[in-house]
Amino acid sequence: MFFFVYISGRNLVIKNLVSNTYYKIHAKENELFKSINIDKKDLFKLEKSIVEINDYKINYFETLYEVFNLNEIEFK
Repeated sequence: MFFFVYISGRNLVIKNLVSNTYYKIHAKENELFKSINIDKKDLFKLEKSIVEINDYKINYFETLYEVFNLNEIEFK
């Protein structure tokens, strides 16, 4: 399978290029997505930070990781 992965501070989109379907994750109000790593076993490891945004300044409090399996994702 071939995928296109787009990550911004508040959104993650994984698009299956074969079936032309996608999966979206939206960050919570106090989260920013930082990176995503994909391993050979179809596991995605999403790095996100708990933040506070005040007057154009971002304070990072904690880094969290969420792991999900591509085979368990419901593409639309």
